[in-house]
Amino acid sequence: MNKILCIISVGLLVSACTSSKTSMTEDANMTDGVTSTETMKQVNHEITSYNPTAASYNMQLGVAYMQQGDMQRAKRKLRMAEQQDPNSPIILDAMAYYLENVGEVGSAEKYYRKAMTFDKQRGEAQNNYGAFLCRRGRYTEAEKYFMAAVSDPNYLTPGQAYENAGLCALDVPNNQKAEQYFTKALQNNPHLATSSLEMAHISYDKQDYPQAKKYLENYAKYGQPSAESLYYRVKTELALGDDNAAASDLLLLKHRFPDSKEYLALKEETTT
Repeated sequence: MNKILCIISVGLLVSACTSSKTSMTEDANMTDGVTSTETMKQVNHEITSYNPTAASYNMQLGVAYMQQGDMQRAKRKLRMAEQQDPNSPIILDAMAYYLENVGEVGSAEKYYRKAMTFDKQRGEAQNNYGAFLCRRGRYTEAEKYFMAAVSDPNYLTPGQAYENAGLCALDVPNNQKAEQYFTKALQNNPHLATSSLEMAHISYDKQDYPQAKKYLENYAKYGQPSAESLYYRVKTELALGDDNAAASDLLLLKHRFPDSKEYLALKEETTT
């Protein structure tokens, strides 16, 4: 599976998966704000009572536990969150993602679909369901839901759905469609690093090296250096005849990612 499928948008939370690319936007770390006395009073409120504030905290704790690999605690917190706010699309999506990660795919799909039944945050829920479908190899269905998300006037991050559609298209594979979606993603949000890197890859493969360089420069503004991004920087700089820049980036790749397949490939190319 390509890079699409690890980030699920659940409201204000942001989690990046390192092993692949789709997009959960969640950062539910257990900070002082979450573990304060007042917060814990909210979190420990009678779990069967309707309490959206406590539900939000429990969801964040559940996602944080999931990020740490503590699935038992994640389940407990997410179940509490669901009981405290059973009609929250964000919580339903978080529970769906948990169930998907523990292999309960059928139950996960039910939660993803339920999250889409509410007008509030429907676009986010459609994007998340599209990502789920792509992870299952159901590409045509996935594209439908990504496009439904971007057509929702209340969906504030259409660039993310376009990016996910592009990443899903790469898995088909349909590079032409992927390029179209990445272009739309960057038109909606030039800060999308993944779309920039994918367009650099596409431009390089088309031997459009100046354009590849522009996308790599955009990636450098908004993304973190990765083995892949440094690999394409070196390859593009060599193609443009900028040997000094290529040598500098190759050293950076060696320093940051010495065991990566990208560095090993370039090392072999430059020594043969």
